[in-house]
Amino acid sequence: MNERGFTLIELIGTIIIVGLMVLIIVPTVNKVIKSSQIFSDKQLDDNLIIAAKSWVSDHKAELPKINGWSYNIQLSKLKEEGYLDNELKKPSTGEDYGDRCIQITNISKVPKPIYQYTLADTICKMPIVDFSMTLKGKTADHPDLESGMWTNQNVTLYAINESGRSISGNNYSYEWYLNNDSVADKITKSNERLIKVAGNSSGIFNYRVKMNTGTSITQASNEYNVRIDKKAPTISATFAKYQNVVTLSFSDNGDSGLKAGQTIYYGFSTSRSDVPTNYYNIDASNASGDQTVSVVLSGDRIKKLATERYYLWIKEGFSDVAGNKAQNINLGRLPIDNTNPNVPTVNLYKWVNNSTTPSSESGLSGYSNDTWYNGKVFTKAISNDTGTVQSGISYYQYVTTGQTSNQTVNSQTRNIEDEGVSYIKYRVCDVAGNCSDFSENKIIKLDRTPPKCTASGGGTNWQRTNVTLTGTCSDPNASNGAAGSQCKQATYTKSITSTINNTNYTFQTAYDNANNSVSCVTSIRADDCTKYTEKVTSSTSCTKKCGSGTKTDTYTRYSSAGSGFTCGTWNKPNVACNTQGCCSSVRYVDGSSCTKSCGGGTKNRIAYSNYDGSRCSANDLSSGGSSCNTHACETWVYTCRVGYTCIHGWAGFDCSWVVGHRTAFTVNGSSNGFYYITGGAGHEGHWVKMGCVSTDYNAGDCVDSCSG
Repeated sequence: MNERGFTLIELIGTIIIVGLMVLIIVPTVNKVIKSSQIFSDKQLDDNLIIAAKSWVSDHKAELPKINGWSYNIQLSKLKEEGYLDNELKKPSTGEDYGDRCIQITNISKVPKPIYQYTLADTICKMPIVDFSMTLKGKTADHPDLESGMWTNQNVTLYAINESGRSISGNNYSYEWYLNNDSVADKITKSNERLIKVAGNSSGIFNYRVKMNTGTSITQASNEYNVRIDKKAPTISATFAKYQNVVTLSFSDNGDSGLKAGQTIYYGFSTSRSDVPTNYYNIDASNASGDQTVSVVLSGDRIKKLATERYYLWIKEGFSDVAGNKAQNINLGRLPIDNTNPNVPTVNLYKWVNNSTTPSSESGLSGYSNDTWYNGKVFTKAISNDTGTVQSGISYYQYVTTGQTSNQTVNSQTRNIEDEGVSYIKYRVCDVAGNCSDFSENKIIKLDRTPPKCTASGGGTNWQRTNVTLTGTCSDPNASNGAAGSQCKQATYTKSITSTINNTNYTFQTAYDNANNSVSCVTSIRADDCTKYTEKVTSSTSCTKKCGSGTKTDTYTRYSSAGSGFTCGTWNKPNVACNTQGCCSSVRYVDGSSCTKSCGGGTKNRIAYSNYDGSRCSANDLSSGGSSCNTHACETWVYTCRVGYTCIHGWAGFDCSWVVGHRTAFTVNGSSNGFYYITGGAGHEGHWVKMGCVSTDYNAGDCVDSCSG
């Protein structure tokens, strides 16, 4: 077994370690101990507060109910009553707590108290030891006046204990506090204090009191509200000029207000100094608590006074809540108007135009009652007040029917605009409230809708004049069930006597009784045949076939208006006809003579008129007719001297020749043995016998021998 001990070094190391541990552990332990002592002190303080709360819980009735008021309780009292141990020492020092104080303060601003607890380091001074004192009030008429009750007398406040006895002593003093002031406004030796206000004034005061015995303070458990009103109510009357209504104003000049449920007594006299012997009453219960109340006096009783000027009296007895009474007062003369105004005259006017609403009758023309009008109507009532006492016109009132808005309206004027039949009547009221009877109804008939005109008798087909056009008038308002003015006449006609061609022809204007108009329009084609062309369509025979006869021509007329109508015929007598000469055109027939006796001649031609067959000798022809004497002639040859002509001896032959001069002659015909020579040198137109002839017709000129 190894029994070797510690070396010196080991021992020194161990000592050092232990020393270090002591240096670390000891301060920590001391700190823990100190903290524990402090906690114990605080816990003891908390226990003291808990003890105080327990005492408060058992003594609530004794504690102050007023916000901010405090109660001090000593630790010794809590010990005596068993809420704390008799020996109280601070854990941290071991010292005795002594008789310290806990202050209990009501911090609530509502009726339910809330308490704050404060532990004082010293004994509280002058603790409140008694809460049984009560503050009360009284007056000469009320020995026990409740707090907050109105009175018109001075109030005596007094403090009593719970048994109702006054509290007094040689060393006692009473501190009176007003309206929560922290400093007493008065200190008295008596437990009573007189609260008063001057005459004709009022006031409201809140008092509390504390009793100081020199060693303790006792405060009353209540606050007393003093209300004094020495101002009597006043009465005034308001008379609207000449009205039958009097407004009485009752004013409480103080603070208590008018007493509820009262009856006002009033009367009348004819003299300013004579008090009425009879009074009437009126309920004024609505005066409850108001500073001013108005009572209206009206009705037949006042109206009966209209014959004279009366004075209104109010009897004393009307009071305020504090008991102050109004005095009997003469409110003055009543100017009463009891006469109705005259029934108004209602004037009617036509609007200038239907788009501008007039506000007065200026510039308007009159409208006749109960007549139709095609515009709008402005109405105005005029009246005047009557009677010995005239209060003057206050307002006009009208009643309408037949309008979109039928109502009773206070106005002197009214515009009637709706079509149809309307009625309006007016009355007038004066300032005193007297109203006239309503006027008779004014009848206003408005129709702004034009009538209709249905046309007949026209058309697009042509007609011969005279044509009668007819327009049938109708009222559209009447046909629609409304009140219309109706047409002035049912039908309109017009005779068309001249030519017209118009598809939009206005032939008449139809009117209704409100003077609305409409054009009667139709298509019309009528022809009076005043414009035409004419031509001869037949004639009588001419009185002569030639040589200027006469006849009668018949003319037919044709319209030039485009209708295609034949506009009649007419005869024109003594018209010249066959004016040509009868022989201006002839026909020929053969005569009896022939241009040749042989050898083929032609007959002479006899002229006759082609018109009437009369003889036209001047137109006869010697030849050119039918052939005649066509038989052959004998041939003779004559030898003639120079200058002589030999002609053929046989008529009808053109057989000739010239001997010497070779001049040929033609025998055109013969008569009684002579021949007519139509050609030759100087022998034309001569009749000669057959043979040799000379210009001087000497037969001896011919030679004896001729050859042929």
